[in-house]
Amino acid sequence: HVFVHCMMLQDVFSGLEESSTILIEDCVDQNGRHLLKCCVCGLSYRYKTIHVVSTDHVIERWSKGLPQDALHRLKIHDFSSDIHVLSWEKSSEHGSKLMIDSYLFQSFVNQSETAIVIDNLSTLLLHYHYTEVCRLIHQLEPHYGTICCLLHCDLHDDHVTDALHHMMSTIITVTVPSDFRHDGLCTILHKRKSGKVLRKKEHYKIFEKFQVKSYQVSDTTPQTNNIQDSTIDPAANLTFDLRLTQRQKEERSQVVLPYTQVKSQILYEPDEHDDLDDSDPDDDLNI
Repeated sequence: HVFVHCMMLQDVFSGLEESSTILIEDCVDQNGRHLLKCCVCGLSYRYKTIHVVSTDHVIERWSKGLPQDALHRLKIHDFSSDIHVLSWEKSSEHGSKLMIDSYLFQSFVNQSETAIVIDNLSTLLLHYHYTEVCRLIHQLEPHYGTICCLLHCDLHDDHVTDALHHMMSTIITVTVPSDFRHDGLCTILHKRKSGKVLRKKEHYKIFEKFQVKSYQVSDTTPQTNNIQDSTIDPAANLTFDLRLTQRQKEERSQVVLPYTQVKSQILYEPDEHDDLDDSDPDDDLNI
């Protein structure tokens, strides 16, 4: 992974970092719907129409607090009460058949200047197999500029979230902030078309009309001072001097040490029990 120093969250929402599929993951401790609305505001500057597929949130609550410019581009579809559209009551021998994709294709097909926001995928995953939800996203992606989805990740098994991660170009996981100055902490995994993967962790704060600003997370790792290691001198700060002058060093080098000059030999007196054999034990070897 490549670690970058730009404000990735703002760049993804504004379009500076191109992303065709955005997944916002929240948990029971940190709600991600406000951040989803911030994404909608960012999309409103780039797309003429934004279709919001609301599976468990009423229209009145969804539009609350959004700026007028964004509301004019918003088309909210209340699928939470439209059971017929979702075909939640239907099933087949191959499992439940997700019909939401057919409805969307009939309604907004081939609108490249259109974005889709699905709030949220967890509701769909309660009624349909995750492969069908992945198929929905896969079929919608070529026809729309951006698809942004919300997911309550702590409701699903790892293999479900892993499958969704594989499809998404940007995964934003929100958690509780580390201090009271921010509204949340997000970990961003962004896949560029070039194949480069960017990973970033940022704090974010949401202002009026769902304008978001992100901040780089302070590095809490203790910094090592860039000081060169020096050899400790044991002779420093003593009341007497242990150092030798140059003359003393020369005189020391000329001293003849006794063990370097005395010639010695070992004298051995054989005992009567010693078995001394002068013959060569290796005579029979053909060497």
